[in-house]
Amino acid sequence: MKYFLVFFFLILLTSCDGVQEASGMIVDLETKKPLDKVAIKIAEDDLIYSDKNGYFELFRVTGFAFSNNDLTVILSKDNYETDTITIKNGDDKLIKMSRVE
Repeated sequence: MKYFLVFFFLILLTSCDGVQEASGMIVDLETKKPLDKVAIKIAEDDLIYSDKNGYFELFRVTGFAFSNNDLTVILSKDNYETDTITIKNGDDKLIKMSRVE
């Protein structure tokens, strides 16, 4: 019975999903005005866009409850430098994007 409980617990753990969440606001580096329609790509996952107030929310289900807590995202918008940043799980981040000169 003891081995059964250990086996059952291990099987249960392998089926647990983890959730990664982050949010923030994207602004122009010089003017500090919010940037809308910034493309935000999470590694190989979905593409989302910031809203008219520069706000975004990321939500990602991972394959295991104890997976990496950092989210690497690629930010891009016409006339702005593309940037790759890392956001910690649960962060609410202010991101400043630079115009292309």
